[in-house]
Amino acid sequence: MLHRRQFILTSAAMLLVAPAQARSDVFVPPRKPRRLHLLATADGETFRATYWADGRYIPEALVEVSNLLRDRNTGEMCDVDPQLLDFLWQVQHRLDTPAPFHVTSGYRSEKTNARLVRRGRAVSRSYHTLGRAADLWLPGRSLEQIRRAAEHLDCGGVGYYPKSGFVHLDSGPSRCWQS
Repeated sequence: MLHRRQFILTSAAMLLVAPAQARSDVFVPPRKPRRLHLLATADGETFRATYWADGRYIPEALVEVSNLLRDRNTGEMCDVDPQLLDFLWQVQHRLDTPAPFHVTSGYRSEKTNARLVRRGRAVSRSYHTLGRAADLWLPGRSLEQIRRAAEHLDCGGVGYYPKSGFVHLDSGPSRCWQS
C-alpha cells in the first residue's frame, strides 16, 4: 500500500515517462500559420495573406508581398527577406491589432537609393536595397508603441523617426537608433 506522498511521486514520474512512450502516429498540430496585413501608402495596394504555414514559407505569398514592397519609383522589385516578414509578423502579433501596417517604403532600387544620397539622405548602405527593410506605421498604435514592441523582440534593426512619421524595421543585426 502506497502512502499519499509515494503515490504523488509515482504518479508524477509516470506522467513524465508517458510522453516518451507515446505512439508515433499521434497527430501533432502544425505550428500556427503566420499572416500579415500590409498596405502600401503610395497607392493603397494591400497584402493580406498567410505567408508561412505547415513549417514552410508559401512561395506565391512571398512573390505577392515582394510585389507590394517594390520600389514605387522604378517599379523594380526584389525577393523580400522572409526574416523581415517574420519580424513584422511578430510586431503585429505583439501589438494585437487587425489593422494593416501602412508601409511608406519597402525595397529601394540602387537608382532610387543613389537619388536619395544625392539629396543628402544618409541611406548609402541601406537594408532597403537588399529587400530586408520596411518603413511603416500602424493605425491605432503610436510610433512609440511600435518601436517598443520591435525593440523588445530584439531580432532586427529598429529606427525611430517620429518627425517623419514612421518606424524603420529591418532583418539586419539587432540595433536601435532615433532620428
